[in-house]
Amino acid sequence: MKLNVRLSGVRSRRLREGGSRASARVGWRTVWFESPDVELRASVEGFCGAAWLAALKRGRGLTAPHDVDAVWWSNVQELHSQWQDRGDFPRGLPRGVRVVDSAAAPRQRRTALFFSCGADSFYSLFAGPIRPQALVFGHGFDIPLCDRQRGKAAEEAVKSVARELSLEAISLSTNYRAHPILRRANWGQVYGAAMAAAGHALGGEMDQILISTGESSPGHDSSWGADWRTVHLWSSAAVRFVRAGGVDSRLTKTRAIAGHPLVQQRLRVCWQNTGLLENCSRCDKCLCMMAMLEYCGSLRAFCTFDHSESLLDRLDRLPRTGYLANYTELLAQGLDRPLRTAIKRLLSRSPSPAQQRLAAKSVVLRGAQLEGPIGAGVTPPARIATRRVLRSTPS
Repeated sequence: MKLNVRLSGVRSRRLREGGSRASARVGWRTVWFESPDVELRASVEGFCGAAWLAALKRGRGLTAPHDVDAVWWSNVQELHSQWQDRGDFPRGLPRGVRVVDSAAAPRQRRTALFFSCGADSFYSLFAGPIRPQALVFGHGFDIPLCDRQRGKAAEEAVKSVARELSLEAISLSTNYRAHPILRRANWGQVYGAAMAAAGHALGGEMDQILISTGESSPGHDSSWGADWRTVHLWSSAAVRFVRAGGVDSRLTKTRAIAGHPLVQQRLRVCWQNTGLLENCSRCDKCLCMMAMLEYCGSLRAFCTFDHSESLLDRLDRLPRTGYLANYTELLAQGLDRPLRTAIKRLLSRSPSPAQQRLAAKSVVLRGAQLEGPIGAGVTPPARIATRRVLRSTPS
């Protein structure tokens, strides 16, 4: 039987070189968040939530002998209940916690948005329900902490957007994904909890944190990144988390932001690129976004993509795609014949058998989980929709 992971030593301090650090021991190693811009606070709720979810995903529990806020504890119980209702999720709330009624600090009414210069981020910024006072960039989430070159470039891009819009820019860094225990959990499943931990650390400066949620549509597991159904359940009496961007599809979001000059100058969807441009313009994620921008009629206006080769040729060189639902929705809109034909060729060779088996086990459609292998007769919704579109769309 696996031993519980223990959370201890939650504290914060100012750094000698400037800025501050919030840290905690998870197991035998320290996980930390640092910022040169603001004073971070030691939040038991933030570290407990992030460590708890990662431990559960590794088949272990969490022991956290600390006082926790009653509002946060009630939310975590609801969160656990919702996960159980979906099935195939380990049971077990954090053990050893002492629930206390924390007096909420006076509301500062300051809102921050986690921002990466991606499509979801820009959509939340320009079309979200609340305008933030600050944009927060986190190095160590999508971009590895050791990748200083890309981290610095992405940080500067976020700061430039903040300057253009007269917003505050806050930089964070974390070793979360380098921690021996936490890094073993599926990043796509624990990403939201890690962002919530960073948000709680900002609680001394901000009392409301906006987190962009991914789309929810057939073929998309919305647990990737931040789950639109549960983002608010990471809240405490001191920090409120708000879903930004809604559950609109990637194509809907792209349409909304494609004509904005700032987006055209700074859009960054690629986390693989090491070149001078923000996007490699060759990977699956880049090409999917480029196809959507081409449909919107604004691809050439985006200076963050490489336009030296034809989009059609690049699509034909892509062996397969993981963005079945995105391309299926795009086909249903009506495209120019060359682009439509290239996308149909790409879909005809996607996904691989391994991807199909994975999709059959993990695809979640608004809370309803599909289970069983493809051979048992379960076909991912995106694949079903793709076949229908391929049959109904003229060549």
